Amino acid sequence: YQRRVHGEAQVTADSYLLGFVHPRVLQVYLELLRARERTAPATHHCLAKMLARVSGPLKMAPVFFNLAYLQEFEALLAAPSAPKELRRVAERIVTQFLEMLQESPELILYSFCWISRYDAAMLMAPKPKPVDPPPPGEGAEEDYAFREAPDGGWAAKEAPEEALAEDDGADVDYDDLGGLARILARHKRRLQGAG
Repeated sequence: YQRRVHGEAQVTADSYLLGFVHPRVLQVYLELLRARERTAPATHHCLAKMLARVSGPLKMAPVFFNLAYLQEFEALLAAPSAPKELRRVAERIVTQFLEMLQESPELILYSFCWISRYDAAMLMAPKPKPVDPPPPGEGAEEDYAFREAPDGGWAAKEAPEEALAEDDGADVDYDDLGGLARILARHKRRLQGAG
């Protein structure tokens, strides 16, 4: 049984190009970039346009923040005979990487693996502003006040005494400080039993 669907779908060049923002395709672009000495100027032009389009209007520059690409961009920028179009695109992507690295040092971790367009979109999304802690004397100290639990570990001052000593083996609510005290008590008993 087949059903025909009739309707219109809006397809833009950008949405079509997003299909090519995939780690396997990006690895092919990288091989073309590495073979730039042996490829035609028309290939350089097409590669530069694709890299510029993906990193620019599509806002997917983080897919090129992989170490393999960064090393190739470095070699490209160091080579005086490299095609100017490719040099401009490489310089723009490296500059964008360094700017984003200033804002988010954890970005360096993403350079060790190939990332998808979804990861790139997440990295390009605006970051929420951090919430300032309350000024001293307005409850900040009480939020972080801990005391030693009777059977080991630490617990919040307001945790009930019976929650600290008792370990019923139930699932632990990680938002509940009494539950965290039970985790610490379990861990201490395991260590004592192993020793």
